[in-house]
Amino acid sequence: MIVAKGKQHEEHTLARLSADQRAALVLGPSGKLRAPTLLIGDTVVVGFHPAVYENLFGTDARP
Repeated sequence: MIVAKGKQHEEHTLARLSADQRAALVLGPSGKLRAPTLLIGDTVVVGFHPAVYENLFGTDARP
């Protein structure tokens, strides 16, 4: 799981996280799923970070 937060991003191993920890990473303050949330193979990507998208998709993802 890769979670983007502002100018930072964190990588986590899903098997090592409890259900509560996973929920805290993917849910926003409103309790809804943070956007964008992508499932790519066995990787979950939450939020937007240009370097993460460039690494995953091999292209410049900046607007």
